[in-house]
Amino acid sequence: MSLGEPLEDLARRVSRFADDVRREHARLRTAVPAVRWASSAASRFRERAEEHAQALARAADRLDEAATSLLQHARQVREREEDLAEAVLGGVRAAAGALHDAAGAVAGRLR
Repeated sequence: MSLGEPLEDLARRVSRFADDVRREHARLRTAVPAVRWASSAASRFRERAEEHAQALARAADRLDEAATSLLQHARQVREREEDLAEAVLGGVRAAAGALHDAAGAVAGRLR
């Protein structure tokens, strides 16, 4: 299992949460105009609802940015894992080659 997998899972969860926030934003934007209420308190309510809707939109955007960053980091983690695996494999090959050469030298002396 790659260490990038949990990061990708988290990115998907964050992205779904951003979608949830956008749905809440849309619900709020739809519900507020339907309120039949006229007064200074109603005006203030609508102002506050608009501020909240804008905050929801900004939060969803930030969540999308976080999901994108997590996916980029997961990709970098996978690349480093591949680099590390290649380096380890190269070391194993070099050690196997040295062991083979040493075994050949010992076998040559025993003849």
